Amino acid sequence: MSSKPTLSKANPGTLTAGETGFSTGERSWSESFNMVEHAATALRNANHEVQCHDDSWLTLGASGYILQPRLVEAIPQDDGSMQTISTMEVLHPSHLPFPLFEFQHSMGSSIEESAVRGFEQWAAVDLPVFLELPASKPEACMEFMQELASGNGTGSRTRRLLLGPLQYDQAEAVQAATETEHGTACPCCLLFKNVGFFAPLLEGDEFIAIRLYALRSEDGQALADCRVNGVPWQPGREALQRYVASWPGSGFAYRRQYVVAHTKTAVD
Repeated sequence: MSSKPTLSKANPGTLTAGETGFSTGERSWSESFNMVEHAATALRNANHEVQCHDDSWLTLGASGYILQPRLVEAIPQDDGSMQTISTMEVLHPSHLPFPLFEFQHSMGSSIEESAVRGFEQWAAVDLPVFLELPASKPEACMEFMQELASGNGTGSRTRRLLLGPLQYDQAEAVQAATETEHGTACPCCLLFKNVGFFAPLLEGDEFIAIRLYALRSEDGQALADCRVNGVPWQPGREALQRYVASWPGSGFAYRRQYVVAHTKTAVD
């Protein structure tokens, strides 16, 4: 793709590069940033080949994916660190029916360090799903196929689920209590333990990308976030919160995953 891509209207990320000033009770300073360069650094750290195009987009190796990293907000913290909220929007002329974006929340000593960390997380959790969408035998992702009746009831269709790698962490004190066949690192439980709530999305005809995030704080509070094609989805968030409350043990724990559902074949 040689022409500059257009960012989707729903994406709140607007900043690509520049310099911004900050002021606290103790000091004032400014920081420069270039989100394309920060994303390129993160992807190269993960051994991906990238090509930058001006200060607004990049292409990923030979895969054909077009990436648009953006800064939403940079928030200085009381301890001197920097929190960034960024987005990564993905476009592909054949693998994706429309652009998809997701948020990255991260921390670092500067905008650059925080943004790079956020994009590294995206490369570890979300990117494998995009790269294996065209694969006949995914390696990094877990694949499920389901034969469903067509909408008019006269044929069938194959619905494919692609579950990305599970990112997780938890306090060592509860590690032993949760190590079962479907324990902390199980890549299917975050979705399938709540599949009843997600079934209308998973079994439909539309291309659906789901971000799953579930966290138990150190004091036991259940927190969750669920986004469908980048947009908050309240039923999923509530289901994940209830799921967190069922986790064994106590103390800090979180799980994060990216899932895609799409119709692979249809026969009428």
